[in-house]
Amino acid sequence: MIRHFYIKPFTLILMSLSLGLLLSCAQTVTDKDIVLNIDITVQFRSNIDPEKYNYGIAFGSELPKTPIPPPYEFFPTPGFNYDEDNEILIANNGINYYYTHYFSSWSDYVYLENTLSRFQLIKSNASQFSADTNSNSLYSPEISFQKTDAFTANTLRIEFPLDQLSINPEILYIRFFVTEKTVKQTTVYQTGNLKDISQSENNAIQLSAQQEKYASEASQSQINGAADIIYWRVKVY
Repeated sequence: MIRHFYIKPFTLILMSLSLGLLLSCAQTVTDKDIVLNIDITVQFRSNIDPEKYNYGIAFGSELPKTPIPPPYEFFPTPGFNYDEDNEILIANNGINYYYTHYFSSWSDYVYLENTLSRFQLIKSNASQFSADTNSNSLYSPEISFQKTDAFTANTLRIEFPLDQLSINPEILYIRFFVTEKTVKQTTVYQTGNLKDISQSENNAIQLSAQQEKYASEASQSQINGAADIIYWRVKVY
């Protein structure tokens, strides 16, 4: 004998609402689980020289500020030791000058100090490095930084998940830069004069899948080719 079941209209409405809510939640979780990656390539006029230069990439929700070389400006970036007797540093009344005028527009940066430690990430763990900072030692490389990097002659490349940065803006601003390590008598400091920066206006990328920006930079014949940025490409996927 076949039994017929009657489901009340009110029960049908509840079931439909529950199913819709479940599907909506599932979709929301899926969207949040998507982690975008960034792929960055930088080229120089001649082969890179990590023993002499630091190669950096600064990030921010606004354009990361730097001095504009030349003339060369002493530029002791966060996390690095530096020559505290440098004349330019003293004239600027110490390290806080650089945080007030420059690093407070940076959220994070990656740098290649040498090919053994590869690229490292230094985070502000906020929307920017604090303008009140009076010591570079307050910041240090992230031990758990996950990335893939490569170095071939005059080219640097790094890829990493964007959720490792301190910020998650709709548009990410980027600045490429090179500093020269300071050698003073028998002491080698990790940072020193700023040699070159990216000056292209095409320096921001939307953080959504399949976005790409690239630009050629004017060559600076007065500096060593290993520090002269001539091209960069940024891809988000």
